[in-house]
Amino acid sequence: MRRWNGRADAAGRGRGRLAVFAVAAWLAAGPASAAGFRLCTADEWPPYTTIDKGQIGGSHTELIRAAFRRMGEPLDIVSLPWARCLAEVASGEQDGAYAASLTTDRAAMALYPATALGEVSYVLVTLRSAVADWNGAPDPKTLPQPVAAPHGYSILGTLHGLDGVQVVDHLPTDDADLAALLDGEVGTIAIERGVARYVIARDHVEDKVAVLDPPLVPAKKYYMIVSRRYAGGGGAQAFTDRFSDALKAVEATAR
Repeated sequence: MRRWNGRADAAGRGRGRLAVFAVAAWLAAGPASAAGFRLCTADEWPPYTTIDKGQIGGSHTELIRAAFRRMGEPLDIVSLPWARCLAEVASGEQDGAYAASLTTDRAAMALYPATALGEVSYVLVTLRSAVADWNGAPDPKTLPQPVAAPHGYSILGTLHGLDGVQVVDHLPTDDADLAALLDGEVGTIAIERGVARYVIARDHVEDKVAVLDPPLVPAKKYYMIVSRRYAGGGGAQAFTDRFSDALKAVEATAR
């Protein structure tokens, strides 16, 4: 029979309580921090974000990874539908997102580094059999209707601002938009020029679609943004500045 020892049992109970508190603290903060900076991106935005056999790559992804290596910070990247990715940055479930253009709504919930990932342009793509007499202005009603862009993309703000344009904004990706265009479900799609070049060549539809000039948006900067809730909010700006400096150094060495 075990002898009762008041001090030993009390000490044991104390150690037990400390262990419970330690485990609770680890569960609350440990796994997320152990995984590193939680970063989400769109399901795919080639060539800037690509997914091959579950591996996330692409030019923007590699720039970010190089900057985090320079900072000595661990990084955990996941791909999500873009609207969900941004929602999780707003809630703090994700620490950041890429690639995001600057909008008022996004700036309210995330910080933008001084250094951008790059500058891109948006073009309009339609079927060759229905090429519009599009000159960029002043009559967007000449576009084959409706005009689609992926759900949550900032280019939708530009499309909704065009008088007389019917906008489809519920499709999840550029691939879905292109499929809808080829199937005749939409008349035109708004898509980033590099992405358009990539997906048109990949799907071998050069003879079926036409890229309209001039671009709808000739130049637009895109960033990795940091949630204002990162590190409880107190360290968000400092981390954003560190990332900006690291990214600037990476881009300088790549020139």
